[in-house]
Amino acid sequence: MTEIFESQPFHGSVDEIRMLIQDNSYYGKQVVIIYFGSIGGRQHPERYQWKDQPESKKDHYETGLLSLARESFSKYPVIIAAMPPHAGTLFAFGSPLLNQSEVNTYKLATLDVTDMTVNEPTLSPENSSCPLDYAIIAYELEMWNRAGTLDEYIGFHRDPRDVNAKVANPNKVSSMLKKSIY
Repeated sequence: MTEIFESQPFHGSVDEIRMLIQDNSYYGKQVVIIYFGSIGGRQHPERYQWKDQPESKKDHYETGLLSLARESFSKYPVIIAAMPPHAGTLFAFGSPLLNQSEVNTYKLATLDVTDMTVNEPTLSPENSSCPLDYAIIAYELEMWNRAGTLDEYIGFHRDPRDVNAKVANPNKVSSMLKKSIY
């Protein structure tokens, strides 16, 4: 019999947004926007919240993500990274060129390419189920759609307080499954 686990509370927020602009051979420039998000209300806050992390961890991700953007995602003018301390999601958009072979999953600690079968935190561009990821992408997509140019998009003010996600009943699915199975 399959064991059904209860979900932990989900109160996602963004602690810091870093925008990094680098030269790009396709577009002249590429913007990498890193959202350092935390999930409150859970057991083991050191795993889910940035306030319990050294600043050097954020700097490590910044350096690695710039390198990834330059080497693996050069055909995209915009890279969005949602980075809670324990996992991460990478979104690349804004290009008429879509090359699925450039979509990879990365070990979070090293940012080396891996596959989804590893039993460790990963940075994944294709498997997002985090409500905070959706809130970040909705926030960025709204600005992307308003902008007439890449420069105008880059110029929009981003405020971490504007991005949050709360799941009102995180056990909707587990409760439903328990009723149907038992």
